[in-house]
Amino acid sequence: MYESWFIHYWRPAAAWVYLIICIFDFMIMPVWHLRSQGSLNNIYEISMRLRPEDQLQAIVQLAKRTSWEPITVSDGSMFHLSFGAILGVAAWTRGRVEAMNKNGSNNVDDPNSVPPTRPPQG
Repeated sequence: MYESWFIHYWRPAAAWVYLIICIFDFMIMPVWHLRSQGSLNNIYEISMRLRPEDQLQAIVQLAKRTSWEPITVSDGSMFHLSFGAILGVAAWTRGRVEAMNKNGSNNVDDPNSVPPTRPPQG
């Protein structure tokens, strides 16, 4: 029972995990990163508490804003290519398995077996 549950639901679970990772890396983290750097008004207020000779240097250092660089895009986007290959092949094989099961073929593991096509209707 457990094995059939896992075999049936690992593909949707992998797709949801990939979706969550993409939402986090491309939507949530850029907003959080931008907001965590503080506004220029806050930077100005903080720098005004310093000695006059250190104020300009503090403003220059604190005003340097960086943009968010998505973690999954580093190394040539291998993460996205890998996940795309896994999900693509999983969807393709699931379609083959379901077609073979629908047509009553039990020879799912044979790489040479092709699911039968429907006869033309007309």
